[in-house]
Amino acid sequence: MSIHHYKSDIIGGIISALVSLPLALACGLLLFSGFPELQQFGINAAFYTAIIGTLVTLFISNHSLQIGGPLVVTALILSDFLISVSSKIQVLNPDILTLIFSLMFVCVIVTGLIQLIFAYFKIGNLIKFLPSSVTKGISTTIGIIIIVKQLPIVFNVESKNISETALLIFITVIMLSLLLLKNFNSIKELVNKRLPFNIFVYLPIIVPILGGIIFFLFSSNSNLMLGNVKVELPNLNYNYESFLQSLTLIKAFLPEIFLTSFAIALMSSLSSLLSVNLLNNKPEIKSSKNNTSYELYGQGLGNILSGLFGGMPSAGTEARSLVNFEAGGRTRLSVVVNVITIFLFIFIFNDYLTYIPVIILSTMLIFTGIVMSMPTFFMVKKLYKNCSNNTKKQNCIKDVFYSFMIILVMLITAFISDITIAIVFGFAFASLLFIYETMKNSNFNILNRTMIQSKRERTTKAREFLQKNGKEISIIELDGSIFFGTADILRKTINSIDSKYIILDFKKVTEIDITGADIIKQVIDENKIDSKKSFIFSHIRFGDDTYEALCSADIIMPEVENWYEYTDLALEFAENRLLKENDIVESKYNQIIDLDSMSVARNLNKDEQKILLGYLDEKKFSKDEYLYKENDESDCIYFLRNGSVTVWDEHEEYFYENSTTSKTRRVTYSAGVVVGQMAFFEEKKQSVEAVADCDISTYVLTRVKFDKLLKEYPLVAQDLLLEFCKHLSRRLREITYEVQVLERWQ
Repeated sequence: MSIHHYKSDIIGGIISALVSLPLALACGLLLFSGFPELQQFGINAAFYTAIIGTLVTLFISNHSLQIGGPLVVTALILSDFLISVSSKIQVLNPDILTLIFSLMFVCVIVTGLIQLIFAYFKIGNLIKFLPSSVTKGISTTIGIIIIVKQLPIVFNVESKNISETALLIFITVIMLSLLLLKNFNSIKELVNKRLPFNIFVYLPIIVPILGGIIFFLFSSNSNLMLGNVKVELPNLNYNYESFLQSLTLIKAFLPEIFLTSFAIALMSSLSSLLSVNLLNNKPEIKSSKNNTSYELYGQGLGNILSGLFGGMPSAGTEARSLVNFEAGGRTRLSVVVNVITIFLFIFIFNDYLTYIPVIILSTMLIFTGIVMSMPTFFMVKKLYKNCSNNTKKQNCIKDVFYSFMIILVMLITAFISDITIAIVFGFAFASLLFIYETMKNSNFNILNRTMIQSKRERTTKAREFLQKNGKEISIIELDGSIFFGTADILRKTINSIDSKYIILDFKKVTEIDITGADIIKQVIDENKIDSKKSFIFSHIRFGDDTYEALCSADIIMPEVENWYEYTDLALEFAENRLLKENDIVESKYNQIIDLDSMSVARNLNKDEQKILLGYLDEKKFSKDEYLYKENDESDCIYFLRNGSVTVWDEHEEYFYENSTTSKTRRVTYSAGVVVGQMAFFEEKKQSVEAVADCDISTYVLTRVKFDKLLKEYPLVAQDLLLEFCKHLSRRLREITYEVQVLERWQ
């Protein structure tokens, strides 16, 4: 790594730490907002989390730039829960503050345990199913609640001093105006052109300092400052004793603890995973595979450690991580610098924390609430503009309607109950909307054998039969997630098909669990009884999630041939079964056919066939022996007399930074057909390889003997060439048609 990179990482770490500090203080203030006596513990908890959360993500994270720390949303949820608990204790309890403190770190530890459960069951993968209207609706609701809760501080409701109230409102307006400047592209572009650096990266540092200067120019009222606050080292012994002292009351609130912890785990996991997704989309930095479970393991362990030390919930956030990136951070060194900077700041300026104006932190919280709410309003503005010229306004405004429905449900629930219940209700309502949309939009594509065929090259008789009776084989392309909501559509789709063999293609299935597999089994069993349909499954790989789900429902078994890795192989299996049932047997592997039984010689009389045989050599190949390899000279044509030969194409497949050699089946030739004629007539080297699937016998026509046949018996050679041309023409038409079908299918 160059000196320039070290410098960039150090600057990125310092800037991101300084940006984190006001938000960390604001979260600490919000945590025990209903308990002034515990304000000291709230500030301490915020700093513990800023350090511990970041250290854990340094070692266990999906991205080298992910920075953990306190999150406004989770601080709000926990604060609301603690206030709710205190209101439920009717009798004045002298240990109420000890209980509140203990409940705080118990909730954080339980949150970590829930996140570990999320990671184990891969719940993080479900984030990709959340529509933007859902996440924006929930985010906007929480943003509105955060703003409303800070308004009493901004309007100084506990004081009748009009000048002080005016000062607080003025500071809030100035700070918000400056912080929101980066959202106006025209101003942002103008300023960036005039300055040699991006000043908007530094606004979260500059603006709080400016707000503090304005405050101290016009006020020295200590009641408007943090007061007696000092960051101390964690006291594990005190935490343990507080827990034992409050254990009886903690047990009484276990249901509320689990519900609150679940809501916190949900929001912190969502924030962390969205932050990682944003970082992974940055082309300038190397990103690891987006393993959501790995990220949640890190966040879960971080919260458990944070709780043990008396910290508040930790989460990765876009603000901290993106500021680190925009300020120059590119490696884990920037995260180390972030931790060191926060640590040094605490103990250098520890004695001065008491002088921080509360209005500065409240304004930062209001700014956070506005930022959380803005995506919905931008979406409304954009959709209104697009919908004004759109004839299908019902579909156009759907996202806006869903977002506001979620906001309305959450706001009403928060007013009636609390923010924890509101979040749970919001996600539940959003899930119902998602299920409704999935059910409404589920549409499985259907193909039959007349539209697409397997890669097995068959005799003329078998080919013509399959083309005529192709409707006996159908392919249903399943799409999206398979769950109870798609059961009825799948049932109707299968019932609408009048085919004996139905291939269920799982290529585009994004998620299926045991419930989805049971639904498929139920639909299949119903059709087997009523219509004697046979089901085959494709795009199933041994050991993957789909395989495990289908095995657990007894739909497939390792030893039963009803599932295949590729749809082509499943289609070939169905074709073979259909041919066998109708007594159309191409040839058995051990049955050797002569030239007169091959379609290529059907226009040759007995004498001409005898002449052609004189130019053919008999050659046998063992199983897995190559007829030819890639880059071999194409100087032979093979007339396959028994068994089958498969042509493979070897190529590189790239997965992230690694590549692997893979083989794809081009075509499988049955007995009675010719192999290798295309490269033979092009006089090019072989671009693929042909392998015997079993012990086979062939007739071989070399280039030398073909040229001799063409010279000595031109009419025989001409008839042979004509059959080759007919074969190639037919294959070209079939492939062209398949491509057209697949284009429409996709």
